[in-house]
Amino acid sequence: MLETNIYRGQKITLSPESPVVTLDYGTETGGFAHIDVDSLNGPTQIEFKFSEAFYGLNNPYSDGPWTFANGLSSTFSTETFNITKPGITTAYFIQGGFRWQTITLLPGSQSLTFRTVGVQSTVPKESPELLPAQFSASNELYGDIWKLGARCVQAACIPAYSAPSTWKVTSEGAYIVGQQPAVSSKSTDFNDLYELSFSTKIVRGGSGWSIGTTGSEFANGNYFVLTSDYPPSTFENTNRSLVPPNTLAFSYGWNLVNQTTLDTGPVIHRKISVDIHEGQWHRISTKMNNGSFSISIDGKEAATISLREYHQLYNPAPASVSGGPFGFGPFQDQIAYVKDVKVVASNGTTLYSNPMTSPDILFEYSVHELTDNVCLDGAKRDRLVWIGDFAHTARTLGTTTNRLYFIQGTVEFAFARQAPDGFVPISGAMGSRPAPGPVGGGAALTDYQIFFLNAAYAYYQYSGDLAWAKKYWPQMKRVVQGLYGFIDPSSGLMAGDGSYFIGPANGTAVTSLFTWSLHHMSEIATVLDDSAAASNFTAVADSLSKAVQSQLWSDSLGTFALALNNKTDFGVTGIALSILSGIANEAQAITSIQKALPKLYNKIGYNDQSNTDPSTHISPNTNGFLLEAIMLTASTYSHNDGILAAQLAEPAALLLDGMWRNMVVQDQYYSGATWEYMNANGTPGLDRYTSLSHPWGSAPSYVLPQYVLGLQATEPGWKKWTLRPFVWSFGLDWVKGKSETPYGSIVASWRVDGTRLEVIVSSPEETEGTIALPVSVSSYVLNGKSITATKTSVVNHNIFHIVSRMMYFEYVYRSRVRRKVKVR
Repeated sequence: MLETNIYRGQKITLSPESPVVTLDYGTETGGFAHIDVDSLNGPTQIEFKFSEAFYGLNNPYSDGPWTFANGLSSTFSTETFNITKPGITTAYFIQGGFRWQTITLLPGSQSLTFRTVGVQSTVPKESPELLPAQFSASNELYGDIWKLGARCVQAACIPAYSAPSTWKVTSEGAYIVGQQPAVSSKSTDFNDLYELSFSTKIVRGGSGWSIGTTGSEFANGNYFVLTSDYPPSTFENTNRSLVPPNTLAFSYGWNLVNQTTLDTGPVIHRKISVDIHEGQWHRISTKMNNGSFSISIDGKEAATISLREYHQLYNPAPASVSGGPFGFGPFQDQIAYVKDVKVVASNGTTLYSNPMTSPDILFEYSVHELTDNVCLDGAKRDRLVWIGDFAHTARTLGTTTNRLYFIQGTVEFAFARQAPDGFVPISGAMGSRPAPGPVGGGAALTDYQIFFLNAAYAYYQYSGDLAWAKKYWPQMKRVVQGLYGFIDPSSGLMAGDGSYFIGPANGTAVTSLFTWSLHHMSEIATVLDDSAAASNFTAVADSLSKAVQSQLWSDSLGTFALALNNKTDFGVTGIALSILSGIANEAQAITSIQKALPKLYNKIGYNDQSNTDPSTHISPNTNGFLLEAIMLTASTYSHNDGILAAQLAEPAALLLDGMWRNMVVQDQYYSGATWEYMNANGTPGLDRYTSLSHPWGSAPSYVLPQYVLGLQATEPGWKKWTLRPFVWSFGLDWVKGKSETPYGSIVASWRVDGTRLEVIVSSPEETEGTIALPVSVSSYVLNGKSITATKTSVVNHNIFHIVSRMMYFEYVYRSRVRRKVKVR
């Protein structure tokens, strides 16, 4: 059992007898960790370790390392310090996201006493109760679920200039502290054999480089680490088995160690015959020889790595090499200078030469200081601007923090890097150069381009910023035109050579998604008086809709089939997006939810497809689209039939009370934010690698205010809005919330007591609102005045149209209508 002591303003001493203190920040945090040392008995080494979930602290690298990309943050969830005097010591790296931290006194160190410890946050962080937008309900769980998204987007959205470069440019070259190698964007077209040479001076531990990697953004490939002879000052926690002194270590993969889905092969070692002293310059050369690498140090052959032999040890590694990008990044806690980099092709042509002393290298290696307001896929990883993940994030921002500048900044970040084919980077690095030519873009995950358009639409919908829409309209149209090339001329469905994340080519999901997006783009085109684009987008959307209806609807399945090549299976995204796009008619939407959807249910949520292995993780991302589709169907097609509305909304209740409840109630995994993936038993789906602060799981934070409270904008910028209380399900007695508009706040609530419904709403004078009642009424109170409904009274139509300041309504149900309450 964990022994817990609460310290309030007291000094804490770490000693050999009591070397560890564990800190619980309560919810997700991130930034630069620091410690204020009061006293020490000589040079002392301490280790910081960070983790989102408590159990991650039990591992050598905690819940890291994060080797998918260099994200202007710590690759390793640990950082070691040599403390020589009292005062404040601050971590070199940002730790992107964590709840838990340990401070460990390393063996051989004397006692150390510190006054304070904490984190200098690099993101604006407010308690959810203080945010501009609000949501709460009589079931406290639903308010807690809304708060998950509110915290999540705060952790994942990074203000400009708050994430400094992880490299330092000096007159001696690039000063690089241990991190995932950053890859030169100028080497992406090195497709033939070459020799990489550079000078390095090890400051601490070793120097690292990658060669023949898989892309300009990812250092997945051949990774080398050259270690020093380890002087007495070497950190006590250095893994001398993994990286022995005076050794060349090699591995193929993402780094030297595995991390769940990022496989790395075995590490092999070559002892170096000369002493590698710290503080001395050495010239390193790595030559590609098709089936091997030859490494020389200071002009003398030091080691040979046979790729053919390594392939026998680790089959995913290729048996030969032919070109590929290169990059630099020492291993954990190591520091090295790198300068005078040169690449020479096998025919003697110089491909690259760089002294590494100019600030220009920061953009080249995508480690420049962040200069935009952007949202990342997750706080701790991958810390890339994934434009598909952003579809949920953009919606959640508008119903929680109202920091719309993050939607604007993320969209502009991508547009600044738009390629000639119209596509934008699907996973741009924060420190990359803002120039055409996407990093990780092109046809890969083509549906992310569609999600990106929906995010741009979300900014316009929340802000009403017509000038912005006009400025970026040509670029939005270029994305659409690029997507047109993926419409199969034979089937009329979305296909093409690119891969899709949410479903197969020639399938329901992707085609529905593009149809939905085209409707959004047509709205913007109409407002901008671009009638030609509006007509074209509408016509193409209609054509896509007809193609799905005519080829993929299945009476036997009770929903749309997965794809033309698989008409026996169906999926969550097909159901959700066919409804959200309007492709599914009323009968099809209801049948999909009542007949097909239950077959996908798996303990806490819905499997992605009917052929999914039950042990596969469940996605809050795809289930988020489903959540909105369920609520859209229940509120639109129930026609004030309370029983039908409750039946249609039942799967939404299962999701909230199952999947999202598990993110709230399990303290051992709790981060205060929404998760990336889950197992069917409610645990994190990718073990400790799981991002426990991932906004793509935050759909309830916009679905609850917009569909359960029922407050939605019906014109961009909330110029017009509607309040449609959903009283039929979830067992709620009251719901209240607040939405921010460019003109001020709209505050709304509803309460049910027996057969009495009370609705209160206040809004800015510049807006117009419509209250759509879920029932007919026989009498009501309007701003304190009792009124009896007549046959000609507007209340008999269940609709109130107001140019509003403050409105108060109290409704009495007609006796033939009853609200269905489920007790859970």
